[in-house]
Amino acid sequence: MERGVEEHRIIRLLILLRRQRGDSPRNSVIPACPESFSAFQKDSRRALLAGMTNSRHIVSVVMVVLVILGSAIHSFAADKSSSLPKGLSKEEAIRLGEVMYRDGILPSGEPVQAVVEGDIPVEGSMFSCAHCHMRSGLGSVEGTIISPATNGEKLYRSRKGGQEFTEQQKESLPSRFRARDIRAAYTDKTLAQAIRAGVDPGGKKLDPIMPRYQLGGRELQILVYYLKNLSSEPSPGVTETTIRFATVVGEGVSREDRDAVLLPLETYVRDRNARAPYYKARAGYRLFAEEMDRSYRSLSLQKWELKGPPATWRSQLEAYYKKEPVFALLGGIVEGSW
Repeated sequence: MERGVEEHRIIRLLILLRRQRGDSPRNSVIPACPESFSAFQKDSRRALLAGMTNSRHIVSVVMVVLVILGSAIHSFAADKSSSLPKGLSKEEAIRLGEVMYRDGILPSGEPVQAVVEGDIPVEGSMFSCAHCHMRSGLGSVEGTIISPATNGEKLYRSRKGGQEFTEQQKESLPSRFRARDIRAAYTDKTLAQAIRAGVDPGGKKLDPIMPRYQLGGRELQILVYYLKNLSSEPSPGVTETTIRFATVVGEGVSREDRDAVLLPLETYVRDRNARAPYYKARAGYRLFAEEMDRSYRSLSLQKWELKGPPATWRSQLEAYYKKEPVFALLGGIVEGSW
């Protein structure tokens, strides 16, 4: 995965440099069969790496012919929003979809193949969905590249302009983000088109840096099902108002050591919660409100006390968690090894 992330960063750098020069993707075609695409990808990567040795040609090293993805799209029937891929349990469909989304690996174990900027072939490990849209599916921003939310709650409803921007702010936004109505709600069919051909429900082309993934119908069904369920429910330990954390303290720990662990955590939680009125007020202003403001929650910190021999600590921790799950465990301290 580290190699994939590094290649991802290199290609994003090449794309940004290309955009600064004003270069545009070449009009071309993708080989139809996987074997041809694999060979084409290797040749293109060799050309890409060779071109990196000459900064004057760093953004124009891939001079190959690609297939227009849209012409290769197979029909993908729109299923009900709760449809489950045939032959899979919900748990298995979510597991397979998660691996595709986070790691760019197909159910077969092979890497997903894709193209960015119209003429740069990449593997899923280099440009997985989670690289840009995050594991949560809530999106991200990097420079001038805006990666919108990809979880079902956001995808399957229309996307409005949202915030009221000043004229100066609008100038720094891509034109499609200045519109009052950015796009209509996705369906299974239009979401499959977006994934494979880079076209939104209204027929607008997505940013060329969005990979056009080469997925079959079955693979699309699994990924679409996963996206529908992504971040559909709060994580354990998260409610509408609070995020619960815990730390561990074993018996026999000195007061001094106990305070060294607990006081910084308790102080942070107290200070963070004291700012609640500010965040809640900020969330009410359309001009300034951001996703994190509207998603603000107070924090709580539980102290899980461990007693008795170390062999019983796991069961004690499991009992604490079962009684009241927490979002994360923030360190802890005990006497001896654990």
